[in-house]
Amino acid sequence: MEQCERCGAQAVVHQTTILNGLKQENHLCANCASELGIIKIGPAFIKKNHNRGLRCEQCGLTQRELGNGKLLGCSSCYKTFWNLLKDIIQRAQGGSLQHDGWIPNNASQIINKKREQDRLKRRLSEAVNKELYEEAAGIRDELKDLEKKYNKKSD
Repeated sequence: MEQCERCGAQAVVHQTTILNGLKQENHLCANCASELGIIKIGPAFIKKNHNRGLRCEQCGLTQRELGNGKLLGCSSCYKTFWNLLKDIIQRAQGGSLQHDGWIPNNASQIINKKREQDRLKRRLSEAVNKELYEEAAGIRDELKDLEKKYNKKSD
């Protein structure tokens, strides 16, 4: 187990930086990483955060335990601690809140089509709900064009 370079506690953040070809590794506990602004979690973040006392109803994990480096205990933790986690998730996913994962080469066309269809269907639903019918018609046409495009590729 690695120890925090600053305080000697158990390290939960392992950062590797390569600058000008030189590799530097840092190992920090959640509190020190939070104090340095590397992560937005940990006791320092908890003290500043207005959502004190959060507790997962399913597994009982508390905000304080999460801040001290304990891992999420169940899927309900994501809902309970969402406001604390979304910035971290967004940074880890390159600005997105959705994890796209790795797509096998032989499945990428099908998955990309499905993702694009889902995105367009959400936009269509939003446009209809806002009574933006011209925009909705354009999105409907995009969906039809997408279907034609992928049907031609599969022939």
